[in-house]
Amino acid sequence: MSSDIKRVFANSLGEPIKLSTEPIVTDSMSWSSASRDTSFKATIRERDGRCVVTGVPNLRPDIDWYSWQAAHIFPKHCEKIWNDKNFDQYITDMDGFRGSSKINSVQNGLLLRSHIHTVFATGQSVRPEGRTRTDYEL
Repeated sequence: MSSDIKRVFANSLGEPIKLSTEPIVTDSMSWSSASRDTSFKATIRERDGRCVVTGVPNLRPDIDWYSWQAAHIFPKHCEKIWNDKNFDQYITDMDGFRGSSKINSVQNGLLLRSHIHTVFATGQSVRPEGRTRTDYEL
């Protein structure tokens, strides 16, 4: 690639996305079928109804969720970091929760098309604040 070519990345609205070189925590894309995960998926699907990155809706939500996945913003396999950083303090939808952490809160989730989730899981994603990536400074 020539050094005078500039790549510009844009979101689904055509707005430019700034890239970051900050360190990231990547997802492991677990495929658990535990009841808390089933509830997490169902609530995310109902709340979002479309891929939050591409804006593509699920036109058949009654029968087809194959191409959509509920993703954790902060990866489940990094729960120790979540606990060490006391991220539970930012979760407001699980008052009275008793357990190791609130990492399975729907506030820590979003609905993505499956191919977008694959990219998201490698750390190439959107920050919760709406900027470039979901990077967690450790």
